Amino acid sequence: MKSALILLVAALGSAWALAQEPPVDADAVLEPRLAVSADEVALPEGPLALRDCVTVALAFNPRLVAANAQIREAQAALTGAKGADDPRLSLNAASILLEKQPSLDVEGFGTFLYGSRLNWDVGLKLQIPIYTSGKTGAYKDQAEAMLDAAVSLAARERQAVARDAVRAYFGVLQARAMAEVAETQVRALEAQHDAVSRMHGVGLVSKLDPLRTEVALAGAEEMRTRAANGIAIAMAGLRAVMGLPREVQFEVSGEYASPDLPPDLEAAIREALEFRPEVSTVQAYRRAAEAAREIADAGNDPQLGFFAQWDFARDTRMPNTGNWSLGLGLTWDIFDGDEAKSGEDQARARIERIEAEAQALRDGITLQTTQAFLEMQAAEERVRTMEAAVRSAEEAVELAAVGYANDITPLTDLLTAEADRTKARNDWVIAQNDLRVAMAELMYAMGR
Repeated sequence: MKSALILLVAALGSAWALAQEPPVDADAVLEPRLAVSADEVALPEGPLALRDCVTVALAFNPRLVAANAQIREAQAALTGAKGADDPRLSLNAASILLEKQPSLDVEGFGTFLYGSRLNWDVGLKLQIPIYTSGKTGAYKDQAEAMLDAAVSLAARERQAVARDAVRAYFGVLQARAMAEVAETQVRALEAQHDAVSRMHGVGLVSKLDPLRTEVALAGAEEMRTRAANGIAIAMAGLRAVMGLPREVQFEVSGEYASPDLPPDLEAAIREALEFRPEVSTVQAYRRAAEAAREIADAGNDPQLGFFAQWDFARDTRMPNTGNWSLGLGLTWDIFDGDEAKSGEDQARARIERIEAEAQALRDGITLQTTQAFLEMQAAEERVRTMEAAVRSAEEAVELAAVGYANDITPLTDLLTAEADRTKARNDWVIAQNDLRVAMAELMYAMGR
């Protein structure tokens, strides 16, 4: 069952490109669950690729458990609304003990006793709505709209969790890369320190040079420690997004697929306006408000129903009219203190508010997509810039090393070049991560 769960979640989409359309059928939404122990989690074998981490996050993230609970609440409300037109059968039973046996004093005739002190009322009653002025249908429409809204909200929450998993995964890769940069710097400074110490041993350089390399090496070792802590923190962040207990051990492989992104900004905006789940959510809220207006409008309209009752036992004080009774009931509020009008006015105002919010949402989606697209382009440019900076820094270290070996370049220039190379490598790592995150943010902005 656990493996089947993972496979079903994987069907929701790839790590980068989740389903672009929000689900329209609440029954088709996969049910995430909380993973409170390692026994409830079945991870794929070996290190996890990006797709694997997103898949696990969609299966166990607590936010999705909460979102699907809201769907179930809406489904239950719809079930109740659909039953408003159904016949209702009720059993009524009561036992009544009187202080005295019922009696009636009649002047000139004495006291008449009728009935018993202990009485029973037991009966079945069938009620069937005949005409509700559209109120029950509006209740059903309202419940269906709220279910659609809950499904759309859950779809957006899944996209948010997937985006967070992507960010956390690349955060781990960034932490690893920065740890590698720190380790490379330590090894380079160790080699420099050994070389400078040998040169000092034969009298080619002063004692100051080995001391300077020792200071630089100590700083690099401290950076390596911080980088190692960074990996642990990044893994903890990824674990939290995936919803995994602490005892579940896993590694990440560093594998990921490049996303299929739109060619230009206009295409990205069109996709976002078409597929963002919030658009469906607002539309559902508008339908719910329209249904609320119909409910309020029916408040002053007549309601007609049929009832049939069978009495198994009746109060002995009541006259004997038989065991069964049939009837039609009409309810019509001629004046309700403007309660129905107030409900209609509130519903109209709610519809106007939702229409304004829908326009604001479209504007916000356009702005968010534009920002994400431009930030991705800027990130691509930073990657190219940092690649060139790394090449220049590598060349500078080589030239400084040759110059120092030939007593042309001072050691401070060599150490500065080494520090600049480390900074350029770290900046390149950060730029690569920024690009990957920017791509994930663009996918999220487009509703994938």
